[in-house]
Amino acid sequence: MADALDLWLRVESDEFAISFPRRFRGLVRLFPADRLIALDQLLLRSGVFVGAARACPLRLESLQTLVPQFVLRVDSKLRWRLMGFGGKVQHNRYELADHAIVLEIGDTITCGPYCLRVVVPPDPQQLLQELVEKTLPDNPGESEFTDSETDFLLNVR
Repeated sequence: MADALDLWLRVESDEFAISFPRRFRGLVRLFPADRLIALDQLLLRSGVFVGAARACPLRLESLQTLVPQFVLRVDSKLRWRLMGFGGKVQHNRYELADHAIVLEIGDTITCGPYCLRVVVPPDPQQLLQELVEKTLPDNPGESEFTDSETDFLLNVR
């Protein structure tokens, strides 16, 4: 689940209105409860354009503009790079220049109401345990609920 070459971002602002096309379902993973976004290295090779336009693989829903705001990609040395398209994107509180910046763990990207921080990939076992705890009911017994992504009815006993 967690790969060292994936880029993991934590949303540290109040906004978490993020979406992406279904064709990227295996390459972009959202963990809303933990406010985490994982971007697969395969997607990062061609570049993940982030913004409000429909052409962006990752949409930040509250942005007022219709153009991509920044791109995240992996370079030939397997480093994460950030390039901005607008003067309103900041890297570690500094306005993004027109050249690419190598991202490191702890770096922040600020764009409109969003603040994203580059974080260490979480432990896969911990993510799975948290998912199970949030999914299963507190009281044992029979219950039914619907998976919101697939509308598949699950029966838990």
